[in-house]
Amino acid sequence: MPAWVGVAVRQLYMHAAAEGGSKNDMTSIVQHIERWAGTTVPKTRQ
Repeated sequence: MPAWVGVAVRQLYMHAAAEGGSKNDMTSIVQHIERWAGTTVPKTRQ
């Protein structure tokens, strides 16, 4: 994996944690991305 990918992932994780995501597991990052993008990821499990 290129080093820049690790840097980008860490930055994303730290930003989400600063917005209150540190109380949840890593999957809560998706909720932050949804909010930033103004959309939602559809649920695939039933």
